[in-house]
Amino acid sequence: MSSQHSKKKKTASGSDQRIKKKTTQGDLAALVSKSPNNAEEDGDVTGSGSQNLAKRGGFENLPQVKSLFETQYNYVGHKKSSDKFVATCKRCIEIGTSKLYLFDLTSFKPNGNRHYRLSHRDIAVEPTPNHTVKEFFPSTQAEFSKSDPIQSRFNSNLLDLVSIDGLIYSFVNGIGFRNLISDLNPRVSFPDRVTLARRLNSTVNKTVKPNIKKPLAKIQEHNVHVTTDIWTTRQGDGIIGIKCHYIEKTENPRSWNLVSKVLAAEEFNDRHTGENIKKNFTNCLNSLGIGHNKIGYLVTDGASNMVCGFRDWINEIEGSIQNDDSFVEEMGVETDSDIEERSDESDCSDEEEDEIPIFGVIDDSETEQDMHITLGEIFRFSCYAHRFQLVVKDVLAKGGRPKDVLDCANNIIKYFMRSSYWRKRLKKVLGKVLLKPAPTRWNYTFYILERLTQDNVYEEVCNLIREASTGPRKPKTLPPTPSMEVKEKMVEIRNLLKPICEATNLLQSDGVTSSLIYYAVVNTYDEIATTPTKLFTRMKSQLLDGLKSRFEGNLTDAVVVLSALLDPRQKLDVFKFKPASYGTRSLHTPSAATVKNIFETFYKPDKSTCSPTSTLNGGSGQDYTFKKLPQISTRTDEESDEVERYLQIPRQPNLDPLEFWAANELNFPALAKLAGIYLSIPASTGGIERVFSRLGSLGRARRSSLTPTSLQNILLHREYRLPILNEKLKQKNMSAKRQGNTNKQPGKRPRSGKPEDESSGLNS
Repeated sequence: MSSQHSKKKKTASGSDQRIKKKTTQGDLAALVSKSPNNAEEDGDVTGSGSQNLAKRGGFENLPQVKSLFETQYNYVGHKKSSDKFVATCKRCIEIGTSKLYLFDLTSFKPNGNRHYRLSHRDIAVEPTPNHTVKEFFPSTQAEFSKSDPIQSRFNSNLLDLVSIDGLIYSFVNGIGFRNLISDLNPRVSFPDRVTLARRLNSTVNKTVKPNIKKPLAKIQEHNVHVTTDIWTTRQGDGIIGIKCHYIEKTENPRSWNLVSKVLAAEEFNDRHTGENIKKNFTNCLNSLGIGHNKIGYLVTDGASNMVCGFRDWINEIEGSIQNDDSFVEEMGVETDSDIEERSDESDCSDEEEDEIPIFGVIDDSETEQDMHITLGEIFRFSCYAHRFQLVVKDVLAKGGRPKDVLDCANNIIKYFMRSSYWRKRLKKVLGKVLLKPAPTRWNYTFYILERLTQDNVYEEVCNLIREASTGPRKPKTLPPTPSMEVKEKMVEIRNLLKPICEATNLLQSDGVTSSLIYYAVVNTYDEIATTPTKLFTRMKSQLLDGLKSRFEGNLTDAVVVLSALLDPRQKLDVFKFKPASYGTRSLHTPSAATVKNIFETFYKPDKSTCSPTSTLNGGSGQDYTFKKLPQISTRTDEESDEVERYLQIPRQPNLDPLEFWAANELNFPALAKLAGIYLSIPASTGGIERVFSRLGSLGRARRSSLTPTSLQNILLHREYRLPILNEKLKQKNMSAKRQGNTNKQPGKRPRSGKPEDESSGLNS
């Protein structure tokens, strides 16, 4: 008790001493009355001891403290041999309650403003103004005006650094960046981060979005196809992404180019019901002035909310096919009355729905019916790449032996991911590490097995696990040493998944993909059916059954048939390719005659006496992608319609389809119109998925506080500026190469030339 009493007594005495050290009003009056030059000599500033103060010349004019000394505080002086300084409050002196305050350089602004907020609430605390480069690097020259070309280019380049290089807005306040620009040209003025964000928003609204609208206005109706999906950021903000795809035609020189543009990445924080999705989607299109008459096909995933939200976008079957309901029944198309209605409350499900084909499977028997189908009807179909992934997901979800093997692989990967020591050992030997499972990434199961089953990788993994198990401290999470039998199982699963991986990558790539749907499905079925298996025959059968159930009913869809026929690399030959059977399992495919009948329903034969002409010839040799198709026929016919003349031209497997139709547009005007529609349809939503990946990389680390609007502005500006900068860099490199060739002399190495256009830099 006595010790506790003594501690309390000491504490009380210590607090009394601290109270005595506080500056009194008399000390303050005495200090203010002394001249600054005598402050250090006179000493005794406080009531409890001597404290030497000395003023430092020019300290009040430093950028960090200048504004506070001008408006709020008086500088008294620095403590001797210290960076701390003493100041008095101007407002407190006016009301007669002034005290001495001790600050350092870093705490002056926050603590000084805090005093004003607590003690002088009637006075608004003004924020510190942004500093210009002149305060840090004085220059005798005046700054550039806002309209100066150099200043304008500098401001544009700052926006490129944010959108293309991924810098944060506040990089313009960095002392290192300002020092760099000042050395290059001290006359350039800097915006602050708020101004930079405002300029980016203005550029997107005034330049980027009009640039998106302008070419779309020239595209014919129903020739623009759209992909859309929904994504959630790390901060929990919902984003609806929209991307358009169309063919842009030029006359001189005549060419066709497939254009894919991001239309929007708007904030979407409503419930993900079908009605809300459609509402936000329509609002995004209306904001860009894109009417529904421009849209031909809509590609989404097969989630129930997407299916329900856009179901009424499909026009009535009677409006597209004349011959009433009898023809609908014959084609196997489900009418609206056959579809079970569901409330929007269940639209939040992300499960894949069975796709409702526009055209059902057509019997091989020829039909005499004459179909009049209006071109460019708005239809929605599910992403074909996503369907391939669902086949794998369904098989692996059934468990069994494949799941046991994958669990073993995941345990090995997790161990090397968690242990930095063994991970470093593995990377030191192999130069690479095991791939981490990523359930949201397509084909991730194949990729982790492909890396793990490489000969040198698998052997080294086994050696390291064996070494860890024989060490003095065996880790608790150490997996059992894998055997060669386990590797054989992994290799067999990998081989079964490889065709699906290749098909997915083919359909989600950039370029013409709709024409590859049929070949991708049939070839994948054939590859899996012919893959040798010993341990996983059941898995093989399940994969084939999944492909059959998800794709067989769509092999005669308009998109699949017409795009494949209009691809000069395939034509009718692709429908002559019949996949291999496995046991009693086989994939029913339409015959070439049936497909030709479908083709002719979209084109009314017009007899012509002109001989067939082909401007372009295919390359020599057969492309590997279509190696299983029949040999090219050279049969010609002098008198035939466009369909016959087109089909009689030999297949050209190494020719770009768009290049072919640009050269033959005048020879086949009706078919060229069909090609412009169906060859620009994307086979998957891979493009919009890559947009979401880019948004995710933008919103990481120091940029995690970006709003959805800022993310969209950065994305749209990047999509607009990146092609321009790439072309500019290409021209500069070509110019430098030409200049280097002209400066080349015999016996000497050529000197690297400089770009012709150096005016875009910061030189005055």
